[in-house]
This record gives sequence, C-alpha cells and structure tokens, in this order.
Amino acid sequence: MADKLEEEVRHAVIMLELVTPRLPAASVGQLVEQLRGDGHDPGEFIREDEQAFAKWYLRVRRPRNEIRELRRLSRQYGA
Repeated sequence: MADKLEEEVRHAVIMLELVTPRLPAASVGQLVEQLRGDGHDPGEFIREDEQAFAKWYLRVRRPRNEIRELRRLSRQYGA
C-alpha cells in the first residue's frame, strides 16, 4: 500500500514542480500556510494557478501523511 502511495506522491511532486514557477514566491508561501490548515478546497482559490498549486500540494501532502502512518503502524505491529 505504501509503495502505491509513494508512486502517487512522485507523480504529484512532478506536477507541483511544473505549477509552482507560475506563482510569485510570496504567493506560494501564503498558499502553503493556508493549505496546512484543514478544510481547504482547491476550488476556494480564485486564480487558476493557485487552484492548480493547491490541488497538487494536497495530492502530495495527504498521501505522505498516510505513508508515515502506515510505516508507523508497520513498525508498531512488526508487519
């Protein structure tokens, strides 16, 4: 399961790297701060570039959190 999630993350990172240069650095920092909080939907952002960044950022962040949890449980239960 973690391997499949890692593959999804690799793809999402590539897409995020393509989208990020379209935004000013200050905007990227602000978006990351907003997205670190829960409950943000990429559709909430007005600019298409911001929406794309939010979409791919979350597609990186969520599976990474799941991978960490799966590995923690694997170590805990010795699987």
